[in-house]
Amino acid sequence: MMQKHALGTPRNVSKNKTILINSDIIQEDNKRYEFVDPAFELWLKKQYLNQSYTT
Repeated sequence: MMQKHALGTPRNVSKNKTILINSDIIQEDNKRYEFVDPAFELWLKKQYLNQSYTT
């Protein structure tokens, strides 16, 4: 997963996760992470994962 999406090192992923939580972009819920803003999630999927808005 990390290589497929060019996420960098495990330390980098951990650091970015902390930044996203502190910026209220994602939140942890029952040991799972979810986007706080569903519109941002759709935009991110469209821009970086090439998914359509309808999926």
